Amino acid sequence: MAPKKRDTSRGFRPRVPRDAEVTKSTIRSIRADGRLDEAVLPRGVHRSLLAAVRLRNVASSLLIEGVPIEIAAAERALDTGKARDSAERCVLSMGAVYADVSAGRLPHLTIDGIRGIHRRLFDGVFSRREFPQHYIGRLKPVENVVAFMGVPVYYPTPPDRVEAELESLLAWIEENRDVHSPPLLAAIAHAEFEGIHPFADGNGRVGRILNHVIMRSCGMENITAVPLDERFYLRRDDYYDRLSSTEKRADYGPWCRFFVGEVEAAYKSAESSGFGDVLERLPRGATREVYRWVLQGERGTFAVSDFPNPRHRSPSGLRAALRDLCAKGILQPIGEAKGRRYRLRREFLEGRFRGDRRDRGE
Repeated sequence: MAPKKRDTSRGFRPRVPRDAEVTKSTIRSIRADGRLDEAVLPRGVHRSLLAAVRLRNVASSLLIEGVPIEIAAAERALDTGKARDSAERCVLSMGAVYADVSAGRLPHLTIDGIRGIHRRLFDGVFSRREFPQHYIGRLKPVENVVAFMGVPVYYPTPPDRVEAELESLLAWIEENRDVHSPPLLAAIAHAEFEGIHPFADGNGRVGRILNHVIMRSCGMENITAVPLDERFYLRRDDYYDRLSSTEKRADYGPWCRFFVGEVEAAYKSAESSGFGDVLERLPRGATREVYRWVLQGERGTFAVSDFPNPRHRSPSGLRAALRDLCAKGILQPIGEAKGRRYRLRREFLEGRFRGDRRDRGE
């Protein structure tokens, strides 16, 4: 018999694990968050990092749910703001929510705030056949079940308890902001939210956005600059296994160790440690000068005419510098020769933040 959600309508009182491993991991993540601050990273890198990580988190969160989307298609949709199908409309709606969280425009941690996240994610995204419109932004009116290969594996909160259990969870979050670290708070909240499964569909996507909202609201301002959802996608079997243990055995230990460990791993993958060595290997003075300017730049994209050119480099020298940077995979050209613009290439940023020290293209 598949387990049923425990009744927490009269109060959510989880047994929070007292684990040295969890404590040390959360401390390391909080310190890493400070190192990713915009005041530490070059402005252009920080902005480009947010865009690259948002793309990876959006695509990964959809892939966890079985939504077929390719990174290239997701990137095109986010770049152009145009979607060709429901999967790309999902990318745009999720991208907009992530962008708001990155900018500190956080939804209220209330039932209405959570319903608002669901509405923003799904309103206008699917056809009536794909997703009943009367379910959008509304707590589930009928029971749902978590199944694998058609076999029930878990029965979430029944509809008549959903609102009370959400209120209990939200009250616990508010009461424990100063008691538990942000990753540990988010870990337990995520497990309970997914246990409640308050919507007819889309609970995983809403829950993973809430992870970012909770940690961002608790002071981890760069949580959206780390590929946390990608980590969950890459380890999705462990993600579901550890998550289910909180209900099957009422044990938060394995899940919390997994969650905070993945938060720390996501921060490690995002930390900058490879931009200076690229500068040292660039052969031309003009190329190095343009590279420095791009890293410090305010714009997401730029044209050659935007470069301030303090050393009065010749137009042909600047064009050669841009060709060098494109050939090494550092910049991505956008558009035709006339009116062409450039930006930091996503693959270059991801290579730097993985700790890849090899210059691409050599």
